[in-house]
Amino acid sequence: MIFKNTYWFWEAEIKPEVCDRWIEEHFNKDKAEIASVGDGKGGMEIKNETRITNVIWVPPATEIFDTIFGYIKSANVNAGWNFDIHGMEDVQLGHYGKKGHYDWHVDAFPPEDGNWQRKLSCSIQLSDEDSYKGGDLIIRTSAKGDMVTMARKKGSVVIFPSFIEHMVTPVTKGERYSAVAWMKGQAFR
Repeated sequence: MIFKNTYWFWEAEIKPEVCDRWIEEHFNKDKAEIASVGDGKGGMEIKNETRITNVIWVPPATEIFDTIFGYIKSANVNAGWNFDIHGMEDVQLGHYGKKGHYDWHVDAFPPEDGNWQRKLSCSIQLSDEDSYKGGDLIIRTSAKGDMVTMARKKGSVVIFPSFIEHMVTPVTKGERYSAVAWMKGQAFR
């Protein structure tokens, strides 16, 4: 890697009751959509062999959006990345039931209209670590293939550059909830 920190992490940072409230306020299973993945041609498709997750999108002007926005800005400075970042996409609340997973992937895409690109990714653990088995968030920390499994304590926050490869292992029991968001900026040059 070309920088010192592959990720920035706060363990059990957000209070459990706040995590529960965010799920209760925003996640409606009846309105959730099946998550899609990039098709390699600029579009999106549902591919269960790659990802099984149900998602709800949470817009700006909400507590969860504003909280994540602050953590990403803080991590950008504290980790020493100092990326040029300006806007955040809607928050994605994810629900991983039994067999829910997301294979190895990156969150970065080629620049979009206006030359915008995802630069930093955030994942917040909303479930109690003992309420499910499997469902580990793993981040690749080097080109040699070194990896770290992130701590699962409820309310933990991790931020990492969007071009870092990561995955969520299959859930084998229970349910895992997470909040994910991406901060954008003008394309890397």
